[in-house]
Amino acid sequence: MGQFSADAPKACVTTFNTTYCPSGWNYNAIVRATQFSTVFIAAYHCASGYKLRSLNKHSRSTSSVVSRLREHWSESDRDDNRSAKTTALHGVGNMMVHQALPISWDASDMAALSPEPPATSSEQKIQSRETPQPWSGPREGEGPLDPIYVFLMIAVPIIVGALFTYYHRKYLWCLSEVANIYQHRIPQFDDYLRSYNQGVRIMSVILCGAMPAKDSIMDSESFTYTGIPPGRNFRLLRILPGSTDDALACEVFVSDLDNSTPYTALSYVWGNPDKVGDLELSGHACRITRSLSDGLRRLRKLDEAQVAWADAICINQNDNAEKGHQVDLMGDIYDNAHHVVVWLGPDPTTSASEAFRCLQTINYKLYTKTDKEYFYPDEKEMGTIYMKTESDPEPRAMSRPIGRRSVHRSVLGEKGTDCVGKLFDLSWFSRVWVLQEVGLAGSATAIWGDSSIEFGEIASFIWNVYYTEELRHALGDEISQKLSGAPLYAVWNVWSTYEKKESWIYRTPLLRGCAELIAGQCNIDFVLVLEASRYFNATNQLDHVYAFLGHPKARNPITKAPWLQANYSLDVQEQHRLLAASLSQDSLNFLVQAHQTEESLKLESEYPSWVPMWNKKTENHADAFWEAWDASLRKEEGKTFKTYADGHRLKVSGIIIGEIDQFTRTMESPDFDVEKDFGGLLVDLCWDLAGRRPNPYSPKEVLAAFASTLSCHYKIRGNQPLDGRERVVEQLAGYCMHLNNGFYQAHLVPKQGDGFWNLSTVLEVGKSFTPSFKSHAVNRRFFNTKDGYWGMGPSAMQSGDICAVLLGADVPFVLRPKGGAGEYQVVGQCYMYKFMDGQAVMASRAKKNGYYEKEIVLV
Repeated sequence: MGQFSADAPKACVTTFNTTYCPSGWNYNAIVRATQFSTVFIAAYHCASGYKLRSLNKHSRSTSSVVSRLREHWSESDRDDNRSAKTTALHGVGNMMVHQALPISWDASDMAALSPEPPATSSEQKIQSRETPQPWSGPREGEGPLDPIYVFLMIAVPIIVGALFTYYHRKYLWCLSEVANIYQHRIPQFDDYLRSYNQGVRIMSVILCGAMPAKDSIMDSESFTYTGIPPGRNFRLLRILPGSTDDALACEVFVSDLDNSTPYTALSYVWGNPDKVGDLELSGHACRITRSLSDGLRRLRKLDEAQVAWADAICINQNDNAEKGHQVDLMGDIYDNAHHVVVWLGPDPTTSASEAFRCLQTINYKLYTKTDKEYFYPDEKEMGTIYMKTESDPEPRAMSRPIGRRSVHRSVLGEKGTDCVGKLFDLSWFSRVWVLQEVGLAGSATAIWGDSSIEFGEIASFIWNVYYTEELRHALGDEISQKLSGAPLYAVWNVWSTYEKKESWIYRTPLLRGCAELIAGQCNIDFVLVLEASRYFNATNQLDHVYAFLGHPKARNPITKAPWLQANYSLDVQEQHRLLAASLSQDSLNFLVQAHQTEESLKLESEYPSWVPMWNKKTENHADAFWEAWDASLRKEEGKTFKTYADGHRLKVSGIIIGEIDQFTRTMESPDFDVEKDFGGLLVDLCWDLAGRRPNPYSPKEVLAAFASTLSCHYKIRGNQPLDGRERVVEQLAGYCMHLNNGFYQAHLVPKQGDGFWNLSTVLEVGKSFTPSFKSHAVNRRFFNTKDGYWGMGPSAMQSGDICAVLLGADVPFVLRPKGGAGEYQVVGQCYMYKFMDGQAVMASRAKKNGYYEKEIVLV
């Protein structure tokens, strides 16, 4: 603990690292004092109930300070007006003053604080704890600091620090330029930069009264980063050889990204900062998280050094400018990596080998179409069938027929389901940065404990679960729903959209087909990639956007400039507004990700309704759709539409196509419970609403309009094979055969002269209606307009909202008129049959149906 004395020099900075309250609580306290003054910002109560009477701000001389050093702790004011009974002297110089940032309280080694604080005397204890409260200003009779002392204590150090930074950074730049010219590092640069960084740390003590905070991912008392030269340069890590029990030792060096030595990129979760491992980095003792330490040990070899890249070490996490620059390069860093290792973490329950076996076996059986087996049902599974014939009046038991069933349950066995569940419970599958790290990899291997698997097997299994009903049933609802969330968005929206032909995606037949399907049916843009962002976690909320800047679609297709540069000095709201305004230059499809609630539309939100919150998933979140439609003919005609972002307002053009009249309740995920057949009841719910108002559809297209609206149907593009998806009424028929036979008999049985359904086709394509209906209808409402048109729209809609086709958007939107003329809030996207492929635009040009373009201001 620091001491202050009357004999101290005239310019003395005294730091009190730890100060104790008599109750046993402690906190870090710092005070800057000279012979002439004391400076502090706030005085705090102790959490035990004690508080310190603040020093008199009129005290200036050493003598006056020393005379007041024998401050007393006193019990804080109580509501019951009990007098202070316990006091304790604090030693000379131990001024209980805290400057700058708020403090965190913790229990000292002196006492256990539960269930009550330690005794302060043999008779008395402090019975209350209070949250520390900052000193909020001078007390009565206490004046402010004199201006001359404010100038000497604050302004002069800042000026000195600024001059120090300017001249030394100029010299550093000169050394860096010399290094770049001769294409190698020069000793003067490294030595001087190390001295410069140490000087910065000293200046921070003078200016702030404290050392800069350490980063929680890597901590070292002596290691100092050298700057990375401008351009496409980055740091690499050389992992020195060693056995399992050897200490972990590495060297860090700077390399040119375009001419680097082959390296392995490590994809991992930073992990709990309280669990640390030791690392010797370029001769300096460091502490890193246990997760990173374990991952580096898995890369280490016994007899040769390994070159690797790991973000927590290779990027100075305390330098926002460097971090922003390196984040802009991270796409190329993972793209250029020789191999990517996905470190999933330790395997304390020894589940990895069984989980990986299940994934590989099920993937193989589905790919080779050996996922079904023939069996003879026993009497319990299928009773006994008796039959009488004319020649033999006595009933005779018939032989049981051969059946077919899925093998997934037998593959999973007793432990498989639990092990697979534990695999996808690992925190790696919820971290936003993993999407880019794996998606750009040429090859990727996942390691969990002592077991490993090609990452393509994991991604294939996620895809198979979504598209295989029998597999979902075998795994159970909990695991199936988990895989249909973040993991599915990773496969569909991100990993399959990089279009990197030499990647692990294209070397895996199933995933290659997935990528080709998406490319054939969807317009892949940055909005499609960003749709995955809110399903994942990030420590820094800005990373919900920055984690995708390495994607090839993260650039304007015309100018090739990035939609946004990584800048960690922005707040999240401003980042989102800047990105939305930038994306509006290409299309308005980002509006599908602006999810509103009834509450957010009523309140004056800090976010304009047209700016998505890419870091949050609302409770009523509905899956966005826009990829396969062209409501404004943006894709077909290739036109650009004028938009203008002015602060919180976005000016666009649009065509109003209807006004919301009636709508159903919000459809929810439990409504589609297969075992309870609830999905069939939703058909009746929507059909009842559809019949309440005359509609503009011809008798022959009524069922097509209804089925298309339920499933948000889209036209097959290109030369894709017609596999039944285009026959949307047949899909509905197959769906209702299973779940609503009454509706099927009343409306879908072909009438005489209309031909007949192909039963096998109906039953097969009917399976595709369920996931389509569910994915588009959950957290949405079926509605009709005052003109009788049907649609599927946002849960937050209300009567009087309008439907509009915005020029530059590929789907229509529900908008809510606001106070200003022509001003609207974005309620959400919608599907409206006969308006999804440019019909409103063509009608406005032909001046039909009263449709016309108008200026719309989104607020």
